[in-house]
Amino acid sequence: MENVLRFEYEKGVQKVYPTHWMVKNWLFQENEKDEAALAHAMATVAEKNGMSSNDLQHLFPAVLRMIKSDINWTK
Repeated sequence: MENVLRFEYEKGVQKVYPTHWMVKNWLFQENEKDEAALAHAMATVAEKNGMSSNDLQHLFPAVLRMIKSDINWTK
């Protein structure tokens, strides 16, 4: 299975990034690994269906709001 998340550390704080090219610069916090994996999965499906990264940038926060998530991406 491919690595869907990339981890970086800054001053001891873990930063999480999905690895799909459409969302590779989207930053998630250490406790948001599931949301980062969801972003990767959504980008994979979006690419197959001809969506752009701009479309996904609007869709992803809406999906998080629908599932009642309270992370920064919902704001």
